[in-house]
Amino acid sequence: VARAQRDKKKQKLWTRDYFLLWLGQLVSVFGDFVYEIALGFLVLTMTGSPAMMTTLMAIAGASRFLFLPAGGVIADQISRKKLVILTDVLRGATVLIIAWLAYIDALTIPFLMAAAVIIGVCNSFFSPALMAAIPELIGKRNLVKGNSYLSLGRRITMILGKAAGGSIFAVAGAPLLFLLDGLSYLFSATSETFIRFPKQTRQAKEKFGKEIKKGFAYIKNHTGLKRLLTLATLNNLFAIGGMALFIPLFEQEFTAQAYGIFMAIMGAGMLA
Repeated sequence: VARAQRDKKKQKLWTRDYFLLWLGQLVSVFGDFVYEIALGFLVLTMTGSPAMMTTLMAIAGASRFLFLPAGGVIADQISRKKLVILTDVLRGATVLIIAWLAYIDALTIPFLMAAAVIIGVCNSFFSPALMAAIPELIGKRNLVKGNSYLSLGRRITMILGKAAGGSIFAVAGAPLLFLLDGLSYLFSATSETFIRFPKQTRQAKEKFGKEIKKGFAYIKNHTGLKRLLTLATLNNLFAIGGMALFIPLFEQEFTAQAYGIFMAIMGAGMLA
């Protein structure tokens, strides 16, 4: 009977644990989108250079890319719950410092670059830990549904975050948006604290470098995966550069509020 109850629980998707994960991700993603709007327009105001905006994006992206293999290895060796909570707290604290410095008009480009590195590295550890925990949390049977609801929630949050971010920036400026993003990370960390992550099946530990080599060898030996990663990398490379040009366009010709509405409409198109 006990085994049947456990099997039934595994088949159920909307458990307390999955809801807390889903809610925490929605709030955190909302913060990410308002942060992007605040950062883009603020950097453009500080420097007048679209190139500096793309440089900050490139620093964050490169930091995540370089440390992602290490993040995957570490996510298999230590507690994933502790890892996702720690990285959310670090990202939240970093963005709250940005909010304070922006509020007192003491924010500098070098500090934003350092913050981009911290956030990028945290992302490289957070994402593998979370992705590895989801199948264990909801079961393989619910994996497609669970990922679909997470993706759907992110799309809806993107629409709301972009629309609200542009309006808030136009009225209250960047510090409030940074504050919202920092608090969203802390909210996500708090929700993760109450999630009952399944006990990990610890694999035999190998040398760190050997684990990373095994990962690259796995990609090398799977042609489809290798092609997919190549296409995704090229797509992100050109998409980020193209999307960054919208901010100076709207800053010169329109308003931040119009930019938020434009991005929300684009998000609605992606959702459809």
